[in-house]
Parts: sequence; C-alpha cells; structure tokens
Amino acid sequence: GKAYRHLAELRRPTAHYPNDMWQSAENLLAGHDYESAIAAFEEFLTTNPQTRRAQALVSLGKALMAAERFDEALERFKECRQTAPKDPATFEADYLRGVSYVEMGKTDLAEQVFRENLEGEFLTPSAVEWRLSLFALGKLYHQTGQYDAAIEKLTEAVQRYPAEESSDEARYLIAEAYRKSAVTPKENIEDALNDAVRDHYREEIGRAHV
Repeated sequence: GKAYRHLAELRRPTAHYPNDMWQSAENLLAGHDYESAIAAFEEFLTTNPQTRRAQALVSLGKALMAAERFDEALERFKECRQTAPKDPATFEADYLRGVSYVEMGKTDLAEQVFRENLEGEFLTPSAVEWRLSLFALGKLYHQTGQYDAAIEKLTEAVQRYPAEESSDEARYLIAEAYRKSAVTPKENIEDALNDAVRDHYREEIGRAHV
C-alpha cells in the first residue's frame, strides 16, 4: 500500500494517478492500516472516478468501521445509496449500515435495515447481502432477547444455507434461544401472584419444550 502511494505521488500529473491511489488504498485496507487506507480512499475519491466510486465509498466505510468511526462510515454508506442506487456495491453498503447500527447499539435501526434488505424488491435469497442480512437479523433478535423471532430467523438461515460457516453459530444460538425462552418463564413463576399468571407461564414453558 505504501509503495503504491509513493508511485501515485510520482505519477500524480498522469492518467495513472487514480489507479495507483486505488491500488494503494485497497492494499492498505487489506493490511489493516486503517487510518492510511481512509486517507488513500478519500484521496482517490477526489479524482472524481468514473468507475469504482461506489466500491470506493463502501471500502472507505469499511475502513472507518474498523477504526470505530461509525458515524462517518454511515455517511459514506448513505452517500453510496444516494449516488449509485443501482450499483452492486450499494447492496453491500446497505448491509454494512445495519452492522454499523448494531455496533453503535442502535438495534431498532439495525433491525429496520436488515428487514429492508430481506423484504425489498432488489435482493433475492441467492444474493450474498440477503444471506448475510438473514443471519444478522437472527443474531440481533437473540441479542435483544426476542428469542421466538431469533429461532424463526436462524432456523430459516440454517435451512437455506446449511453449509455456511455462520450456520454453526446459528445452531448454537437456536439452542440457546430455546433454553433462555424456557428459563425466563420459570423464573417468573416464582414471582407470580395468582394461579392464572402461573398457568400462563407454565404454558409458555410447555411451548418452549415442544
């Protein structure tokens, strides 16, 4: 990445400069030098590229996420959506917006993004971003204690993509969701004030073990 940056400086007055900066930025990102990658992608974008602009915005957003600059990352992902709505990179930007919201603790916004990816008209289950959004939504439901919803989404994910590496974690989370959805009502039985409430929680436990 640094070598390409040096080459870019040497060839700044030529038509090679944008591509040199692109190569520098990509290599810096791959080498986890995030702050240098951010600077290189931003410099690349100043060349007003006719191609790769959408991908550059996504890659810049990734570098910003890695540097924990999530607000700035979101701005880049939104810019990608606004300026290149039909570019394939935009769908990755949409997924990464959801991931950024999860990292920021904005789970409602994250859920909205993942659901839009799954329910919108542009992506199908064969798309990488659709698959990633399904697993991410299931994990988000588990994280926020929505165990029935987590079981539903994660089960669907495992059934659709059984060979995916993420399916192993999903199977574990499904089992945990069943366990926790049974434990919570058990704990509440002890605090129940009347027989009707106790019966309600016993029914929940029974459904959880079906």
